[in-house]
Amino acid sequence: MRDFLARLALNDDSVAAALRVVDYFDALDARGVGPEAYVRGAAALTGRVVGVRHPERGLSLRVAAGGERIRDSSPAELDETWPRVPLGAGGDGWAWIETEQLDATHGLVLERVAHAVRRWADRLDALAPDPRQAWATLLNDPIPEERRRQLFSALKLDATRTYQVVAHLPADAGDGLHATAVVRGVEVGATIRPAPVEMDSQVGGQVRFGIGPAVAVPELLWSWKRAVIVLRMARPGEALVWDKLGVLAPLFLRARTEEILESPVVSAIEAGNLPWLDQTVTAVTQTGSVRGAADLLGLHHSTVQKRIDRLQQQFNLNLGNARHAYHLWLACAAHRYASFGTPENLEQDVRLTPRPFDDPAR
Repeated sequence: MRDFLARLALNDDSVAAALRVVDYFDALDARGVGPEAYVRGAAALTGRVVGVRHPERGLSLRVAAGGERIRDSSPAELDETWPRVPLGAGGDGWAWIETEQLDATHGLVLERVAHAVRRWADRLDALAPDPRQAWATLLNDPIPEERRRQLFSALKLDATRTYQVVAHLPADAGDGLHATAVVRGVEVGATIRPAPVEMDSQVGGQVRFGIGPAVAVPELLWSWKRAVIVLRMARPGEALVWDKLGVLAPLFLRARTEEILESPVVSAIEAGNLPWLDQTVTAVTQTGSVRGAADLLGLHHSTVQKRIDRLQQQFNLNLGNARHAYHLWLACAAHRYASFGTPENLEQDVRLTPRPFDDPAR
């Protein structure tokens, strides 16, 4: 049947659009993600704000077309002109698209979102107290407070100890309680390990680690959020620890990707096509001199000097000035954070596919 539809899609744009919707949501179904991933995908596919409301489960989501969650509460009353479908939640549960311009795919998109939300609600009702399943649910699903406490208990961790969440790429399971979550279209591993987590900052290869702060069991999602921030700042082969980044990491707690990329220096990094920029600026910042940077990089000092001359001209900075060098180093860290999930940022393609809202400008 799918082959038949694919042949039809070659000559019929509406069939092609419907097939794209089916393929996208089938990929999400295979991953077992929560409602927010479906709503985000629906917003990207339709180019409109999409929302769901399920009062019995404490679920209220609205996502903009660009994939950003809208923090405002959902509308008190839905506009009668918006396409919508009921969730079967006592008459108050709905999935909707905020548009008056109807499209042939809107009904299909809403049915897939509604089906996903119903399946998520059923999964909560039938949740077995398996620690890995409980951790995956906490990471991926919007959970009411009472249910969240039950799931933390189901992790079966020692309440007298503290733990750290390690976010990592690739997402393969390691030591500790493990699950995965999607971060900007990338499947990221989330492993709970007893504190303190000891790890070299340079781990080599293409793996990356972000290590969150030590917390009690009920605060594990707090540690996870911070682990993701430092993971997004890490280079391939690097492990970054939240507690060791001082005031730098908290600056990104409320950072918006699009606002970071609007910075003139970060925009210049994005457009500069200078693969050696990050490591060169880091070496200069660490050593404070051209020769020290050259020794650290294993290059001739004239090569490093040529790089610095080019950077100074391109960014209108004096890298002999420690403040200017640190300014460019911070911009590099911000660029790594903002570009996480793009092909240029990843040495290997670990993105979920299809991902219709992939946009290097975000």
